Amino acid sequence: MSRVDFYILPDVDTRASWRFACRLAGKALEKGLRVHVHLDDDAAADDLDTLMWEYPPEQFLPHARVGRPDAGVAPVTIDSRPMAPEAAFEGLLINLSRHI
Repeated sequence: MSRVDFYILPDVDTRASWRFACRLAGKALEKGLRVHVHLDDDAAADDLDTLMWEYPPEQFLPHARVGRPDAGVAPVTIDSRPMAPEAAFEGLLINLSRHI
């Protein structure tokens, strides 16, 4: 059964929501879940990709952009393109896009 959680953060800064998403992805990885992070555009996806190399400082998040060779084995994937309706994904979806 699917479950949906919504987080309302006290800080509305985009970077704060991205840092929260990094921490959330780390917790999901600890539980053995795959994670997909969806963003509005390629520039945002590139920025989050860069952030995941350095944040959180005490934990490395193994991740890859969708479409790159290592995306098939990375437990965390990042993309800005809509997922195909027929694409099966089991794990945690973090939607950082303004769109559903």
